[in-house]
Order: sequence, then structure tokens, then C-alpha cells
Amino acid sequence: MLRRIGGWLLRTVLLIICGYLLVLGLYHMNKNFYDEDRAVKVNPIVELNRGKLTINDFEYLADYSRNLTILNKSRFKYYADYHEQIIALYPDKLDALGMAAYCHYQLGDFERALALYKKAIARYPRFFWFYFNRGRIYYERKSYQQAIDQFKVAHKCEANLAIRLIVSSKRIYTPMAAILFNNAAGLSQQLKAGFRDSLIFIVMGSYHTKNVKSILQYARVGISSQFDDTGFFSFWSGYAAFEMKQYPVAQTYFQESIARNPNLRDSFLYLSNIYGLIDNEMKAKEFEQKARQIQDVFDPFTLTDRLEHYIY
Repeated sequence: MLRRIGGWLLRTVLLIICGYLLVLGLYHMNKNFYDEDRAVKVNPIVELNRGKLTINDFEYLADYSRNLTILNKSRFKYYADYHEQIIALYPDKLDALGMAAYCHYQLGDFERALALYKKAIARYPRFFWFYFNRGRIYYERKSYQQAIDQFKVAHKCEANLAIRLIVSSKRIYTPMAAILFNNAAGLSQQLKAGFRDSLIFIVMGSYHTKNVKSILQYARVGISSQFDDTGFFSFWSGYAAFEMKQYPVAQTYFQESIARNPNLRDSFLYLSNIYGLIDNEMKAKEFEQKARQIQDVFDPFTLTDRLEHYIY
């Protein structure tokens, strides 16, 4: 009898142990399934951290902004794909939207770039550089009026709001700025150059759309903003005045332009024309001869081709 009871108890204990082990196994199996599912969710972030831009990438981008001849499309394709992955996880991440847009722009995918900049602007409509690069894309597409509209909005943006967003971008814009600039003043200087360039694009867009009044208006803004060290804005003020047949005004602007930049051959040629119109043939020939003697010509009609790129 005792043997039977002992055997029954042993079998019962073994069944309990087996049941416990089974439940424990199922629990861990379910836990593993949960962890695997969780790993799938975490995996893209892990992969993004592995593939994040390195100091070499930022150095290349900084060099490219100054020298567009070193364009490496495979690198830009990688950068575009990488930031598209960030956007997929964080649709409101402004710096990723901006960087993806810029990379698509350099790859020639203007439609995707414009769409991404539009999303970025919808989330933060006060960032100078999004409007600026959007305007630049329209300009390269020869959609000059759309370009002008973007640059005009950019010119109204507050510089401190742009700096605030750049400084807040710890993984993208701040590392770039650290390579580009030796000190904090570099960001302000870059923005100042951007505001100057936005006026250059407005003036040139107005030239292409044959809007002489707009040329004169924004060229004068360039002069009053003390952006006329190359004589560019004085030249275009003179050009607009000349087209409006305001010859004395045009003469003054052209003279100011060559005082700032003696290599502005077109200013000498326009002055020659003006003196010819007022029957001063001696002066007309004098300025025509000076124009021919200029070797290192500064061309105000192609300045937009030589402007630095800004990676935002």
C-alpha cells in the first residue's frame, strides 16, 4: 500500500515538474517571439546608427559646397537613402528632410527635392535655407518667377530662427557647421552670404523675366545692404536705369560699379554707349578701349553659376 502511494506521489510530482517546465518553456518561447518582434521594430534605428554619417562624410559635403566638380553621385545616393530612412521613422525631423531634399537636388531628382522641401517648410515655415534651396532648384529649371517668389520669402526670414534650427540639429547641421566654420560667427557670416545671394538670384530672375523695375528695386536693396563689394548690384542698377532711358542715373551707377570692380567690362561698354548717345565720341571711344584692355573679366550675367552651394 505504501509502495502504491509512494509511486503515485512520485508520478504526481513528476507530472507537476513536467507541467511547470512546459509552461516555463512556452513562456520563454512567447517571450522570444515578443523580443523578435520588438527587435524588428528597433532594428531600423540600430541600422541607422550603424550607417550614420561620419566625419569623412561631413568633410566631403563641406568640400563639395565649395567645389561642385567633386560631385560623387554614389555618395549622394547613399546620403539620400539614409536620410529617407530617418524620415520614414521620424516624418517631422526637419534636418533629415532638408538633407534628403538637398541630396536629391544634387542627384537631379528635382521633383523629390521640391516635395521634401515643401514638407519641411510646412513644419517650419521660418527657415531661410529651405526657401533658398527651393528657389535655387526653380532657378536651375528656368522657372524664374517661381524662383523669385521663393527667394523673396527667404529674404524676409529672420536670421536668428535659422541659426536656432541649425544649432538644434546635433546629428546633421551642427557637425557640418563645425567643419565649415572656425567659430560661432561663421554661421552668421554664412547667413549674410545667403541673404546676399538671394538678392543676386532675384535680380537675375528679374532679368530673365524682363522685369526691369524689379531689377532696379532689388539691386538697390543689395547696395543699401552693403553687398556691393563686387560692383554687381551697381551694374544691374545701371542696367535697369539704362533700359528705362534714365541715362544720367545709369551713368552714375556704372561709374560706381567700376570704382568697386575695375574688371566689370560690361560697365565700360555701357558707359561708352551712354557717351555715344550724348554725342561725346571721345569719351565713348575711351571707355570702349578700356573695355577691350580688361583681361580678367568679371561677368555679371553668369555670377549665379559661381555662387557657393549651401547644404541645408
